[in-house]
Amino acid sequence: MGNKSSSVQQPLDSFSHWNDLPPELKSACIKHLDFKTRLLLRSTSRAERALVDSQKFNLEHVQIKGLLPYPVNALIPTGFDGQKLTIVPSSDAKTAIVIRIRNLTRFFETVLPLLVFILTRSVINEFSVEGVVLKNPELLFFVSRLGPITKSIYMDGNTCNKFPIEDLINNDIVTNARMVRIRDLTCKDAVWKLAEKWIENDSVIGTTFQVTSVHGHSIPHFVQKFRDRIIFENHEEVRITTNNPSKHILLKLARRWRVSRPLTCVVISSYMKKEEYESFGHWVSKKVMPIWEYLSFVFTDDFHEDDGLNCYSFIILIFHCLWLIITLNKTLKVNKFIIFLEAFSEQIPEVNKKDDAASDDRNTLLE
Repeated sequence: MGNKSSSVQQPLDSFSHWNDLPPELKSACIKHLDFKTRLLLRSTSRAERALVDSQKFNLEHVQIKGLLPYPVNALIPTGFDGQKLTIVPSSDAKTAIVIRIRNLTRFFETVLPLLVFILTRSVINEFSVEGVVLKNPELLFFVSRLGPITKSIYMDGNTCNKFPIEDLINNDIVTNARMVRIRDLTCKDAVWKLAEKWIENDSVIGTTFQVTSVHGHSIPHFVQKFRDRIIFENHEEVRITTNNPSKHILLKLARRWRVSRPLTCVVISSYMKKEEYESFGHWVSKKVMPIWEYLSFVFTDDFHEDDGLNCYSFIILIFHCLWLIITLNKTLKVNKFIIFLEAFSEQIPEVNKKDDAASDDRNTLLE
């Protein structure tokens, strides 16, 4: 018995013969490494980097967060944290890696090569960019880097009339995602166009499009487009058939939240009862509106107590205006961050050449 128990192999605390392994065996080992270990191994030599880069890997969530360019439009984060990159390799939130640097120059030098590695070699489940205004080519670039199994995509239309909704709807990554959410979208045709794609693709039950719109034209346009498919409609709900008898599409408008109207469009079972989707549409988190929207709404006949507008909201808005004035220099720094994103989408080949110089910085941050 003693000899048998002594022959059981114990886990190795270290392995000193890595360099003696052939590339094929190294590649087999790399398949089982977590994200942090891959990144550290990648920074040891060009040969190891090539091996790591030759394999795809999965990431649960990646978020780029910058300083809000228009602080009056949203709750400003407290403290003086600058730009931040959050990487969640698995569904366990405890595995999250957060790189937060106040110095803009060092942030760009450190994070840019890391982003190139992530967006070119990984399959991302959820990807979000917050507190940053992206130009259309930059937005489409980030979306194009998502994998075909991406489940959720969150974007902010910023009430931009030139938001590239047509390009997004024609992108398979967007139409196949289980959740697409766009804030402050001005396009009144986006909902029915995406629903039309769902009908063509026979999208799975639960596929959802959530959007806030500053006008009330989405439902009339939806009704007009799908007049022959309508099962039920009123001023807040529309339910239509699809080509699959077991599936319906529901468009539901929530009560007014600030100025925007939250809409939820979702593929549901044809057997689902009305009582089961009463809560659909109530998904918008608190957001302080721009002062011009607040005033334009206060002086209309549409104002009601349940609209989420009150004296407290206005006081918060005033404080944010004061914060905006006090932190003007911080807001100006956002322009540099936007310039960084522009450069990022255009200069990927050049960045790889500088990856060695940034390796020490990344190792220090991760350790």
